[in-house]
Amino acid sequence: MTRYRVSWSGVARRRFAVERPADALYLLWARHADVIAPGLITLDAAGDCTFPVAVGHEVEAADTHDAAADFRSRHPDLDMGGDVTVEVLP
Repeated sequence: MTRYRVSWSGVARRRFAVERPADALYLLWARHADVIAPGLITLDAAGDCTFPVAVGHEVEAADTHDAAADFRSRHPDLDMGGDVTVEVLP
């Protein structure tokens, strides 16, 4: 097994089932405060929300593909568009 540093930054999308948009903002902060990056957060009356994210982890895996898959499985709530960055650690 090799150790990898896997990271992703971009705009994530979530939908929250709420009655008021303010409730969606509360849920966003309660569930994702550790990964929210500075930037614009948008949300609409239906509970659709987009927000900037920066996430990174060290992962042990057989290859870079497995490292990226493991990383994505750790964040199933985030709709990660685009590729993740995978670097081999010494």
